[in-house]
Amino acid sequence: MPLRLGRSVVGLLTLVQGPTVLPAQFLTREAWSVIEAADRVCGDHKDNHIVAAVAAAGITVEPVAAPSPAELAARLLRLASAESVVWLSSPQWTAGLIEELAGQVDTLSDAPLVNHLIGAWDPPGSTVLKLVQYLDRLRSPGGCPWDGAQTQRSLVPYLIEETYELVDAIEHGSRADIVEELGDLLMQIVFHARIGEERAVQPFDVDQVAGGICDKLLSRQPRVLGGGDSTDHGGDHGGGPRDPVGEWEAAKAREKPERSSVLDGIPPAMPVLDRAAKIARRLQDNGLDHLMADIGAHPDPDAWSDVGSRLLALVHGAVRNGIDPVAQLREALRAVETEVGRVGSRPVDLSPDGPTIATPAGVRA
Repeated sequence: MPLRLGRSVVGLLTLVQGPTVLPAQFLTREAWSVIEAADRVCGDHKDNHIVAAVAAAGITVEPVAAPSPAELAARLLRLASAESVVWLSSPQWTAGLIEELAGQVDTLSDAPLVNHLIGAWDPPGSTVLKLVQYLDRLRSPGGCPWDGAQTQRSLVPYLIEETYELVDAIEHGSRADIVEELGDLLMQIVFHARIGEERAVQPFDVDQVAGGICDKLLSRQPRVLGGGDSTDHGGDHGGGPRDPVGEWEAAKAREKPERSSVLDGIPPAMPVLDRAAKIARRLQDNGLDHLMADIGAHPDPDAWSDVGSRLLALVHGAVRNGIDPVAQLREALRAVETEVGRVGSRPVDLSPDGPTIATPAGVRA
């Protein structure tokens, strides 16, 4: 039970908030109650947003500084031996201070009652606010010259590179690699949104970016996100089972009524193999994959003059069999890279009887 502080109660309560800089109204009612009832409210005034929020509400916050968690714990316990004290903790102190308080209380014969209260829980995703603030500071006058000089076009190579690094982490990296690369990609998105605020015509910001995808998800998943019954089988399904993929595609079609071709919306700038696989899937989904099969057919398998058609046939066959040709090619290239790393700079026997390069299972050499 949290300590109920008052004039007749001697004790110490450490009040903490999550690491995100959230407005003062995010503090709970219980947090404000113990702050207002305490004899003393103390805090480390350096970069402590809880202290700033409480002071802005007209409550005096006494500065208490210490070189270490051990010394801070000792000072707070001395104060709390005679009156009720609330310590507004910051993330840099929280873990070490709680450990020190617990250890020192055990050594005191007449120790004050010590409690710990979380004044506000950061909602999931709230740390993204800090990233938005950092990018704004870096981009603003007096920030980082390099960040300030970038444009959305100049950032495109970094956006592409971070995307591929994330793919590599997902396929072959550790949890730490995936988390790191997701963060790098998230920074790119926030950075582009920050630059969007400076557009002379039709500027946009990160809230419009996030709001746009939220609106899109709501439009495409109304049964789940719109308060409807996600198990409803009525409507367009005639009482039959739902088709989530079909509903998604139908919603996309409603959003883009100007699209007349099944291939509309596939970016020409996609890497050519990715684009071929995307087109193959789109044609297959619309019952038109025979068109790719016809174009990819080649009467002479030994002729290389029409290698594009042969590659197209391979892509078409892979997609028809549920195989991702892009992922398969990446795996094959990794096998080559592994072999090159093994061989190093030593001369390689290129004769027909020389060593072969190992390939992943399912990929023919």
